[in-house]
Amino acid sequence: MINQKAVGDNFVQLRNAYGLSQIEFAKRCGLADSEIINIEQGKQPISPDDLLQIADGLKCNPCDLLLFISQDKK
Repeated sequence: MINQKAVGDNFVQLRNAYGLSQIEFAKRCGLADSEIINIEQGKQPISPDDLLQIADGLKCNPCDLLLFISQDKK
């Protein structure tokens, strides 16, 4: 099972690496800022559709996001 808190923590790091606020991150990815907040807080699991939207907004491969999620958890 995926640790939602770990996913959220990594998305905070990812967002910060891009220098974006939660609102800017949400707009760039076509998501509601409440979704980003809930994902970052581990309250909402990230759906495959959300993962694809985030990857599209960041102009990266969805696999890169998954690698980022697991990168420091080894």
